[in-house]
Amino acid sequence: MSAELNEKYFPVEKYPEHSDFLKHILYNLYGGIAFYQGVLFTQNSLIRHEFDFSYSFTPSRLIFPRGFLWDDGFHLSVAVHYNPSIAIQVIHNWLRKIDLFGWIGREQIRGF
Repeated sequence: MSAELNEKYFPVEKYPEHSDFLKHILYNLYGGIAFYQGVLFTQNSLIRHEFDFSYSFTPSRLIFPRGFLWDDGFHLSVAVHYNPSIAIQVIHNWLRKIDLFGWIGREQIRGF
């Protein structure tokens, strides 16, 4: 990552003694952003879901390669301070998933 982007999105000068640790955490957080596409599989919704996409942070790329609404809230609480545009895109993605009854599946499983 260039120094210019590094200073813009990862301003670690506030905590110079923890800058390497903070960069490691932020790089892993942003590295967990994923784009999934396919039909949404749900158990609780009465609506048939069509082919769509999800843009979300993932809690664990290896164990849980899908988006979770609860986890994205925590991820966004950090991400919004460093890159608000990505945070807005992820929030917009979740709001697009509201069905006719106001329900959002807490877990977005796509594909298969």
